[in-house]
Amino acid sequence: MKISEYSENSEYSEYSDIEYLATMKRFLLYILFSFCITSSLFASKNINQQQLTDSLRSFASRYAVLEMRVRIKKIQRSAGTVRIETNPALSYLSYTPERVKDLKDMVRRTLGVSLDTKIKIYTDGYEIENLISSQYLPEEKRRTPYLFTYSEQPLTRNLSLPYEVTNGLQNKHIALWASHGRFFDQETNRWKWQRANLLETVEDLLTSSFTMPFLVPMLENAGAIVIQPRERDTQTNEVVMESNEAIGNDKKAWFLPNIPESGNYAVYAWYEQGDNMNDNVVYTIMHGGQETKISVNQHIGGHTWIYLGTYFFEKGQDEHNGVRITNLGNLRTNRLQHCRMKFGGGMGDIPRFAKNDTAPATTSQLPRWMEGSRYWLQYAGIPDSVFLFSEGKSDYTDDFTSRGRWVNYICGGSVVNPDNIGLKIPINLGLAFHTDAGTCLGDTTIGTLTIYTIHDNDKHTTTPIGTSRMTIRDYADYVQTQVVEDIRRVYAPEWNRRELRNSSYSETRNPVVPTIILESLSHQNIADMRYGHDPRFKFLLARAVYKGIAKYLAEQENTTYTIQPLPVNSFAIERRNDNLLHLSWKATTDTLEPTAKPTFYIVYERTDGDWSQGMKTTQNYIDLPITKGKLTEYKVVAGNDGGISLPSETLAAHIHPKEKGTALIINGFTRLCAPDYIHFNDTLNGFDNRTLGIAYQNDISFTGFQYEFNRTLKWKTDDDPGFGASHQNYNATLEKGNTFDYPTTHGQAIAQAGYSFVSQSLASVQSNIDPARYAFVDVILGKQKTTTLGTQKITTDYFIYPDNLKNALTRYAQQHGKILLSGAYIATDIFSNAQSSPTDQLFAQQVLHYQTQPNATTSATIHNQTTTYTLLTQPNETRIPAEHTDAIMPYGDNTTPLLFYQDQKSIAAIYHCGNHQTIVLAFPIESLQTQQQIDDIIKHSINIFEQ
Repeated sequence: MKISEYSENSEYSEYSDIEYLATMKRFLLYILFSFCITSSLFASKNINQQQLTDSLRSFASRYAVLEMRVRIKKIQRSAGTVRIETNPALSYLSYTPERVKDLKDMVRRTLGVSLDTKIKIYTDGYEIENLISSQYLPEEKRRTPYLFTYSEQPLTRNLSLPYEVTNGLQNKHIALWASHGRFFDQETNRWKWQRANLLETVEDLLTSSFTMPFLVPMLENAGAIVIQPRERDTQTNEVVMESNEAIGNDKKAWFLPNIPESGNYAVYAWYEQGDNMNDNVVYTIMHGGQETKISVNQHIGGHTWIYLGTYFFEKGQDEHNGVRITNLGNLRTNRLQHCRMKFGGGMGDIPRFAKNDTAPATTSQLPRWMEGSRYWLQYAGIPDSVFLFSEGKSDYTDDFTSRGRWVNYICGGSVVNPDNIGLKIPINLGLAFHTDAGTCLGDTTIGTLTIYTIHDNDKHTTTPIGTSRMTIRDYADYVQTQVVEDIRRVYAPEWNRRELRNSSYSETRNPVVPTIILESLSHQNIADMRYGHDPRFKFLLARAVYKGIAKYLAEQENTTYTIQPLPVNSFAIERRNDNLLHLSWKATTDTLEPTAKPTFYIVYERTDGDWSQGMKTTQNYIDLPITKGKLTEYKVVAGNDGGISLPSETLAAHIHPKEKGTALIINGFTRLCAPDYIHFNDTLNGFDNRTLGIAYQNDISFTGFQYEFNRTLKWKTDDDPGFGASHQNYNATLEKGNTFDYPTTHGQAIAQAGYSFVSQSLASVQSNIDPARYAFVDVILGKQKTTTLGTQKITTDYFIYPDNLKNALTRYAQQHGKILLSGAYIATDIFSNAQSSPTDQLFAQQVLHYQTQPNATTSATIHNQTTTYTLLTQPNETRIPAEHTDAIMPYGDNTTPLLFYQDQKSIAAIYHCGNHQTIVLAFPIESLQTQQQIDDIIKHSINIFEQ
């Protein structure tokens, strides 16, 4: 017997050679003997196969949760070697040299073979060693990197930045998209989402809530040029101007749009493309009193909309709002070629017809950014061969197939895709961000799955520049490993790592550059979405993706990398003298990334228009002059060679020309969270439709409250999705979240009352607030309250009175201070919170002089003797809603009710006048219906302090 071989579909059928038996007796004895031996071999074989299968499955389960079970397809044994072939499931793991060694040692033990027996394991057609990611190998054993030389200018460059990225993603071009989007269904003649409305969102929007506020800014802050096949601007207004509308001459051209409403607008340019065009056309964007210069390389990227940044524009038309173009496009004529400018994202305007073409054409009636890629590509002038795969018969098919072909078109003709026609943009990699990963009962997370494709659409296993497409597996491993490790270390030790799967999907099969699908979590699964709705989790996951991309590209180029710092903390503004402010902050230590250390900071300021270009400093403080009578806002970012962080909260200051004194505003509203989770029993649970999550800036993924809580109900159709089914009445609303700029909101009223003011973050509050410096303190607590994250059971995050605030206000009160304090949970988080201590309750009672009012009724309407105030309580685009408010009672002497809720019995605010003065409002001031109401209630409080 030379080789013992068997597979899952065939039995052992090879026998040793024997001599012919001359007599029937010897023959029968041989048959009997052979049958016994063969039966023994079969039994031994079956035991070994099952044991080995079990061992392989156990090994795989240590490193990933697999949908496909490991199965042995074939085993071959020869002298000194065992060759094992499995189905692709074993290839779904991330492999290191140590992990491969452990796997082979386990096989030896299971089979009972010697240590010098060679073990060869094949899965998905690859020997297991070939699946080790390059990041785990010494340099000489790594795969040939995906590396190309591009000597031209990048597509765009911001010439106005006060810093330079030198060790980040500078000049890298990244194609990135959030999955799905609104589409027209020809079969039912209606516009609909591509996924079901579940757990208060839909994947078509949820993915954008990761990419738009977090991942894309992180990549761009690292120096990358991010190109997307969907509209990126949530602004519903839009102004498009043609070159014949421009004002200009041979050297310059001006586009002065008539802006319909003041606000932030993305700016796009459209131009001719060619080698005879200029590679340094300078677009000067004039916005809110500022100017930003963007250089565009018009050798590439023409005939479509190229993003130049998002800026604040005032309503109307004048020379301070618009774009001035210099170094005009054609090197031969230096004249303006066919050119357009676009301001704002706009509404969807691609009309679609029913399958039978008898019904009138309709548009989505939604902002363009909510639509799928297929419509943006048509709108943006991409050839219809890219987005009409089905020849217009199925928009659903056309949408998901368009994204990969779009990647090839925008890089067509470049060094990475030289044999195809396109926009010549040298795309480094692509990323499709999805959240479609399945569901399970209980509080188990589904986790993160990553998909890549080795064989492209033409069955090639190499890229056009000759690199093996196995590099895409390395890219997928970098990103998935970073995501899972960071989530486990910070928020969810139970987070599952799922497959690192080679699978044929159009989004990864079509692109000729390394492209992956990241199924980051499951929007269908309640445990995942308890994390997925939380902006803190979104930030962490997005940052992990950015880090994975940065590390992969650095490894491909054999260079070092630096990760941009985390946002600063403890931001504070103090007053030095009549017109000088002292701004200070602290660096935030990144325990996950040693390179993310700041080496400089940028301070931005804003008065009447847009943010300045920023002032660079290497210190964690700066002294700045302030113009009297001008309310000025400030924010800070941290920076290093890898880029800049997301910004700090926005603080503000104002020096009144005829000041009555100076107030201190403490911004204590820092909370970000998912909606509250309710658990009736193991069958009935979900998100509490009486509460809202708090988004970072704006909530772009909330579609409506959950109405189906029965977990036994299965998905039938997207219109009848079972458990988690949610309303769609907020589809088109950009709900206000925590904008972190409330010192401005309160400061306007304080300035109108004749006071100067400065402001501080909650973390910066020191134990001593000097009454000689501050006439009163305004403490903004908004919707602050103790909050869990994901499936965590206990947390101290966002407790309403942290020790530093409690101690500072206590000492300030002891020195005859005056305190204005407001918040929606000032009673609930003290008197109904099991984590609140008796000391916390004494602080509320003896320093602030209030206690909870049992069995009280609150409402959106608040009264005093002469005035009615109204709170916004539902999701809206204007102010953060106050879906909850507390009712309180006076505590101690010299304390009286100040405001009542609608029933005139439940108390909304109290006033204490004794050794110190306090006005406590049991609702968030910043949720009042209008700025005028906010101003009135703050000024009324100040008047009481002055009496």
